[in-house]
Amino acid sequence: MTSTNPLSALAPARWIGDGTDGATLLQVSDDPDEGSAPSTITFSTAQRGTPYNVRLGSSASPSPPFSPADALYYEITLDEVGSGNLAVGYVTRDNFLPGWKTRGMFYNGNLTNGSAGLRMGFGPFLKAGDTVGSYLIRDNNTVKVVFYLNGRCLGPGFVISASCTDVFYPCLHLDGRATVRYFTSKTFPSVVEREPATFDDPYSGDWLLKKA
Repeated sequence: MTSTNPLSALAPARWIGDGTDGATLLQVSDDPDEGSAPSTITFSTAQRGTPYNVRLGSSASPSPPFSPADALYYEITLDEVGSGNLAVGYVTRDNFLPGWKTRGMFYNGNLTNGSAGLRMGFGPFLKAGDTVGSYLIRDNNTVKVVFYLNGRCLGPGFVISASCTDVFYPCLHLDGRATVRYFTSKTFPSVVEREPATFDDPYSGDWLLKKA
């Protein structure tokens, strides 16, 4: 594993759609000469109930822009989310398919593989203004994905076995319409275990019920 995030060297980042008919994808790079600068992505599904997936990488190049052993980290800030749902995570090239056929590792409040919910209530549901971080860690044939929300570590969402030749790509899974900003840093997060939530009032949070 490298000590520098290889995603930060991609200048500019390029996203491709899954080929779903009628879906749209528009990307604007805020600074094409700086790989770590944010780029704005606006994309939408052809109709509600039929998701659209976009992933990082070039469909024209057979070679991935990073190696299978690399750790990866990126952030997505939700500028606008219509009446839909956005999930953030990773996918392999072979599992990047149109609509519900995509199989990956995603967080949208729940954990999902892109088709079915795997764990409900993993964290808060995503809304406009949120920033989601996704950190993929490789350890030989084990892949771990840690999620972050607005600077708080939510902990590992996925720990799976994968071939040492599998390359995972940042991927967004959308039902509806959204405008987001994509950002990478050269360094990786230092916290990978779940942190407790903090609240602005003394009443929110987890409650302990005692039998009278």
